Amino acid sequence: MGAFRVNPDSAADGTLTIESPDTGKASLAQFLVDISSETYDQIDAGYDPDTAQGRENSIRGLLRALQAVVDAAERAAEDAAAGDTDSADQQLETVAMRLENVSSNIDDASDTLSDPLTAAARNRLDQAQLRNEQAREADRL
Repeated sequence: MGAFRVNPDSAADGTLTIESPDTGKASLAQFLVDISSETYDQIDAGYDPDTAQGRENSIRGLLRALQAVVDAAERAAEDAAAGDTDSADQQLETVAMRLENVSSNIDDASDTLSDPLTAAARNRLDQAQLRNEQAREADRL
């Protein structure tokens, strides 16, 4: 099992083909890097510090939590690609704990973020938790 993040152009015609898709822990961990980085970038660009008025700490906490997921997922992907199953699994356990931090930080920041941005962050969190579980269960590196 693997995951590949695709954001196709909605105006494009035709079929999207993924040549030689990767599977296994490394692929799933890289998906976690991609989706968490994308969420970080969108939240960082999508909130207005002028309207946050004293609630910037909740956004900064969420951004730090997302960066911590990215860091651990990058290490998991590197370890899996290097063939180190034990270290990759340990990093994926760290990702799971850090995703829980992201969840509570989304709750804390939801009053500061727009409803669509909060919903997108929660949806991506659900995907990240699913893919992390799949990565931990994957036998293939």
